[in-house]
Amino acid sequence: MQLSDVAASTELEPEPEAMTARLLPGDGVVDYPELWEALDQIDATPVVAAEVMAAEFVAEGESSMTAKVHDACRSVLP
Repeated sequence: MQLSDVAASTELEPEPEAMTARLLPGDGVVDYPELWEALDQIDATPVVAAEVMAAEFVAEGESSMTAKVHDACRSVLP
């Protein structure tokens, strides 16, 4: 399972948004508590990894991006 988030609305087309403008987990409309509950109800044990592809974070440099993605993922994990 790849963690990222999405805005409620955007002016971007779906593909460019997915490739360059994903939000950090917890910064969009994904209901992570509901998602974790649904996975728990079916006894799913997914492999979880971050997949935040966002040009703005890349521009900040890898150390900054890594820290932001790490913190965001930790904030939405059960």
